[in-house]
Amino acid sequence: MAILMRRGNHADLDPNKLLAGEWAVVLASDPLCTDGKAAYLCFSAGTTKRIATYEDMQELIGEATDEIVQALTEDVTAVIIVANTAITEANTARDYATAVAEDLEARREAGDFTGPAGAPGATVTLTGQFAMQVRDGHLYMSYKDGDTPPNLSIVNGRLVQTI
Repeated sequence: MAILMRRGNHADLDPNKLLAGEWAVVLASDPLCTDGKAAYLCFSAGTTKRIATYEDMQELIGEATDEIVQALTEDVTAVIIVANTAITEANTARDYATAVAEDLEARREAGDFTGPAGAPGATVTLTGQFAMQVRDGHLYMSYKDGDTPPNLSIVNGRLVQTI
């Protein structure tokens, strides 16, 4: 069996005329290479692959590197923007929680949450407050004597308080 190899310009390359295992060497004008030179290997008639040399790979990687760096830079920038937004929102939530905690502490110290002792088993002693609990499969609500009970109703299977 002879070793088959064809050579010539890219315009003359016809993959359909190559035999399986045959090489085609393009000596000039290959539009896929900057120097116009390339090698192709035929796997079956019409099915070829261009073979890259070390020099070809250096050139291709060099060209792709700028695109990869740009894409990664854009991705990292987008992640930083999202992270900064999340940090800002977390700081806002922290500030709000701190303000609520300070308000509650001040109100506790001022005695706003202190009331008279209730009857045994009673859980609500402050005006305007109510408590709910489930006993024996029933929902019970407790509120201070003399208060108006909250406006509660069942809507679509959910307990709703109308304010």
